[in-house]
Amino acid sequence: MKRTYTFLLALSMFLMHSHLQAQFGVRDVPMVSQKAMVMQRIGLTDITITYHRPAIKGRKVWQGMVPYNQGKPFPWRAGANQNTTIQFSQDVTIEGQPLKAGTYGLHMIPSKGEWVVIFSNNSTSWGSFTYKKAEDALRVKVTPVNVSESQEFLTYNFRDIQAGSAVCALEWEKKRIPIKMSIDLQSALKLVEQQLSTQAGWRWVGWFEAARFCLQNNIAIQKGVYWASRSVYMNVNFSNALVRAQLMAKLRKLNEVETKKQIPGLIEGVFNRYAAGWKAWDAAAQYMARQKNYQQALAWSQKSITLQPNFYNHWARVGIYTQMGDKVAANKARKKAIKVGTKAQINQQGMGFVWSGRPQKAVEFFEIAVAKYPKDGDVRDNLGDVYARIGQKDKAITTLKKALTLKQSTASRNNSLKWLKKLGVDYKTEK
Repeated sequence: MKRTYTFLLALSMFLMHSHLQAQFGVRDVPMVSQKAMVMQRIGLTDITITYHRPAIKGRKVWQGMVPYNQGKPFPWRAGANQNTTIQFSQDVTIEGQPLKAGTYGLHMIPSKGEWVVIFSNNSTSWGSFTYKKAEDALRVKVTPVNVSESQEFLTYNFRDIQAGSAVCALEWEKKRIPIKMSIDLQSALKLVEQQLSTQAGWRWVGWFEAARFCLQNNIAIQKGVYWASRSVYMNVNFSNALVRAQLMAKLRKLNEVETKKQIPGLIEGVFNRYAAGWKAWDAAAQYMARQKNYQQALAWSQKSITLQPNFYNHWARVGIYTQMGDKVAANKARKKAIKVGTKAQINQQGMGFVWSGRPQKAVEFFEIAVAKYPKDGDVRDNLGDVYARIGQKDKAITTLKKALTLKQSTASRNNSLKWLKKLGVDYKTEK
């Protein structure tokens, strides 16, 4: 009795101190156990955990800082400072038991065997000091897992993430406390369908995303085919054509080998029926190259070029030949791409090599660009720039000097002067 009285007195003093601080003290100061937050979406359900992270600092954690006391006089707050909270945007299932959408205080009762995880309707208390069992929304039992690597700071992570489930795990010291969380995919499907009656249904991407949801979760396949078809009708492209083809394969119950064989024909049928443009054929060609179906990739790449030859589909063809290991064909395709490319397209690709640390690969682009645009100082500055970067000093100086005699943007001129100075040339004095 005396012990209980002492605890209540200490608690009342603590709460009074907190109240006075809130009234007269600094409202927000850094805490030793820093605040953290982790969020994971499962289907259309967002799960957010807000907590504070205590550190071990050489102390004993289990049956030390965190006692195994059957939850008496109160459970552990599963973190530090105020309530650890967990928020669900939609109804969920926790370890097989239903829990409504909302924000809950998260508490735990540790033990040597099973742990009790508590979801309390009270999410605004300071820790677990005023916890009341009557406020429980749900209690579940879980089994801790011992791990080899020690975790200094208490952490919440999401593991084993599936289409309709994930494991939320508290990890600290050498223990992991896993909590299985699941969603009802049928409920998520209804939410998706409801969204199609809003503005989402006025754009192809809305129907595409709905169809992809069916594909990824292997649910309502017939409906998914319909939604993908609506998307294709509104704006045929490779993304929605591929999803429709994959859903059709599932609807026909094809195995993996049969699916791989039929996907190209299903895509091509949609493209021909709805007169797909060069971008769709080009994207499909690159997809087939990733699947190592090079014959189909080259055929669709040529279809794209026939519809509208440009730098991008010619450059994609370079990538296909490169994957095939055909250096001769890749070199011919590269020269063709640069030849048909605009100044902006050539510069963009060339500078892409420069920015990625491969200036040597940019030389050919800018040499052909200079041949195409001999009176353009910006293009010549780019060539001089890459010459300087790869150590071809004489070529760089000659090219940069020539660039300064041509029409240039201010940025290009400043770049030419900067490089000449780095190369030891005082251009103003020399002139």
